[in-house]
Amino acid sequence: MAGPSFQTLALLLDWLLKGLLTLGCAFVADFVFRRANASLRHLLWLVSLGSVILLPLLSVAVPSLNLPLFSMSGLAGRPGISGDSAAAATGGGLAAPQVLVGFYLSGVLCVLAWQIVGRAYVVRLRRKSSAIGDPGLGSELRRLRISLGIGRQVALLSSPVAVIPFSTGVIRPAIVLPCNWSSWHSSVLESVLIHELGHIRRRDCLARIISQLGCCIHWINPFAWIGLRRVMMEQEIACDNLVLESGTRPSAYARNLLSLAKVRGELLHFAMTPLGRRAELRSRLLEILRPRRSRTQLRVPGSLAFAACACVLLLPIAALNIWKSPETGAAAAGISGTPPAPNVPEARPPVPMLKVASPAGSELPDPALFKETISKQIQKMKAEGAPEQKIADYTNKAKAKLADLEKRKQAEAKSKEKPKPPRPE
Repeated sequence: MAGPSFQTLALLLDWLLKGLLTLGCAFVADFVFRRANASLRHLLWLVSLGSVILLPLLSVAVPSLNLPLFSMSGLAGRPGISGDSAAAATGGGLAAPQVLVGFYLSGVLCVLAWQIVGRAYVVRLRRKSSAIGDPGLGSELRRLRISLGIGRQVALLSSPVAVIPFSTGVIRPAIVLPCNWSSWHSSVLESVLIHELGHIRRRDCLARIISQLGCCIHWINPFAWIGLRRVMMEQEIACDNLVLESGTRPSAYARNLLSLAKVRGELLHFAMTPLGRRAELRSRLLEILRPRRSRTQLRVPGSLAFAACACVLLLPIAALNIWKSPETGAAAAGISGTPPAPNVPEARPPVPMLKVASPAGSELPDPALFKETISKQIQKMKAEGAPEQKIADYTNKAKAKLADLEKRKQAEAKSKEKPKPPRPE
């Protein structure tokens, strides 16, 4: 039987394998929709990275779809040895499941720490920024905000540390500009404001947090890193399209991007929404200058319909039960919709009633004692957390043997009532 360590490992592997399948399908769909607009591709990866976070809840909520592909026997070792027993047998060291789970959690903590550092840097940068009191720039920001349909107030800040403009804030959005913004041309400044307001209107900061969380949990999955980078890239392209929809010529906007481009390190790019990095700048310029490219923004009804379709397609993946053995795999751990079963000792043959003492002068056990033994055995199985199906099977077999015992007891009583034939002289 698999102990708690193996059940935890089975849950973890089930989650990661389903995440691999989900994000692999998203990778294929991204290739199929490579000519679609950036908003659609961004939503595709955002829904995929968000759904892999909810896979455990969906796996419990939907009925199980058995497709046995893997077995835990290779990790469990000899049958009958649990993770704790295996650790004790090796002199108190860690068992293989504990090592694997610890390695996975170490990776999660490292990626999470990296993302927290980036977020803390942006928060610190915003706190040290000063508000821009230029009335002309404030009125221009207000005009663009109303034209884009943004009802929330957006703070306009200036930072001596920032070398590129960026937007930040989920609840209290703000646009942070470098301290040399006053030397920019009016067309460059307008393009920057529209681009950053596009991030705020699309709530890209929240979308990036969700994507980062999915990548943090599935850090061992290469598709998760591809998806996170695609989410960041498609956000920039979608906001570039918003600038072009406002009437800016593609060639002029490309020149504006080149004038603002700065070569900088990529250590903190998890948390920020940069206007241009070297790797992304080339792709963005190609998208801007590419003719006949769909630049239409995806509307709210279309986004909801696409997300609903993606969730429906996700349900079969969440329902999969990919373990061969129900007791050593994820089924025993509760992945297929049943609650996890504790470490139950190895099943004993359900014949304890045959050990009931027989009354004097009889070769058969007393049915009353036999029934009492059955009741005690059922209570013991329930106390040990045996599965309901196992208890039901034992009860049916015990009732059948009890009925057979009562019949045999009646036949024995009748045979004793018959007079014995006289002995021949």
